Order: sequence, then C-alpha cells, then structure tokens
Amino acid sequence: MRSWLISGLYTLSADHPLPPELVGVDLTAIPPDILREFVRSAMCAPRTEGFGARLDLPKKLPDWLDQGDVDFLVAELEHTGLTGPLNHYRTTDLNWEALGEYKDRPVTVPALFIGGDRDVTTIWSQEAIARIGEKVTDLRGAVILADCGHWIQQEQPEAVNRELLAFLAGL
Repeated sequence: MRSWLISGLYTLSADHPLPPELVGVDLTAIPPDILREFVRSAMCAPRTEGFGARLDLPKKLPDWLDQGDVDFLVAELEHTGLTGPLNHYRTTDLNWEALGEYKDRPVTVPALFIGGDRDVTTIWSQEAIARIGEKVTDLRGAVILADCGHWIQQEQPEAVNRELLAFLAGL
C-alpha cells in the first residue's frame, strides 16, 4: 500500500519528469488529436498490466509530501481498503444519470477554478476550461498554476491559499 500510494502521488505530480519530447511543451494547449494520445498514455493501462504499472516510485519523497501524511494515509487505506475511494470512479455513469436534470442549467453561484498545468485532468479538460464562462455565469477566475500537478493544494499551498483568499475577499 505504501509504495503504491507514494507512487500514485508522485506520478500524478509535477515532480514526475516529463518524457523528453514533452519538455517545454504547453500541455494545456496541445491539439485534440495529440491530447487524446497523451491522455491515453498517461491514464490508460492494458488490463494485463494494470494502472500500477504506470506509476513510478521516487527515490525520496517530494518536498510537498510529508512522511507523517503518508503514514496516516497508509494506515487509513490499510484499514478501510481501496474499494470506497475507487467507487467514485466506478459510478461515473450513475453520476451522469443522477445529474442529468441539471444538464442545461448554468452554475450561478460565484465560482473559482484552480488547476495545475501538469495535472492530466486540467490537460484533458482544456476545452471545457476555455468555455467555462458559457455555463458558469459568475466565474471569478480560472487559474492554471505553473509547474503544478494533480495535487494542487499540497504541491503549491501558498498559491492555492492566495487564490482562495482573493476569491473569498471578493464575495
């Protein structure tokens, strides 16, 4: 569990090295045909391989990842297992059905989007982020943090707090 967790946190972070062909590329602006392949290679694994085969274990923890936090998470996951956390991904189709009645309704409350430029979710959502104002009528900002992966609040807590405090001050 410990190795798997550390590997997952590290591999989805901006500390994980990019392949040489992607160094210096703005991943939030890659063309759709290349984007599809990028997402497939980053997030899809053959059934015979499993997603764990895509993960790299770092020699040491990234600066943003505290050993005490890892110990806590490992203890919790060893106690409860991974079924609960992974069920979120298993219910994607059910979530679409459950939220279907809201499909064409705009989000009218004040909103802020924060993502990392190295987060595969931000990367594959680039079109939705560019069009966010079409559905979010009171968008107060769409911030993409440079050199930041999936774990934005851990990787760049000062930047996230700065953006959140500015957002809250504007309410």
